Amino acid sequence: MTDRKTFRLIYEPPTQAQQDALREKHPDAIQLWMLGNCYDTYGSDAVKTACVVLDIDPTLAMAMGGGIKEYQFDSHALDMVLPKLVRAGHRVCIYEVEPRKEYVTE
Repeated sequence: MTDRKTFRLIYEPPTQAQQDALREKHPDAIQLWMLGNCYDTYGSDAVKTACVVLDIDPTLAMAMGGGIKEYQFDSHALDMVLPKLVRAGHRVCIYEVEPRKEYVTE
């Protein structure tokens, strides 16, 4: 009997260095990171996105436990989220994270 090798895809969030490098290129854009079947955004971009999508006052969002540090939504919701962000006057950059393959033996 032979062992069958398969793999699973691991999506790792962007490092702070990656975020900072892209922030230099597009300083006024919200960064959306596609990780598998969802989009993540971090830091001040998370606050802006959550406030627009959830219709939250930004002052209230910052008062909630030190602010929103990450905001995530399913990929099928992009058709709803992206127009809301653009109508609110934001530029948006979407980055796709390449998965890392991890081999497993069954």
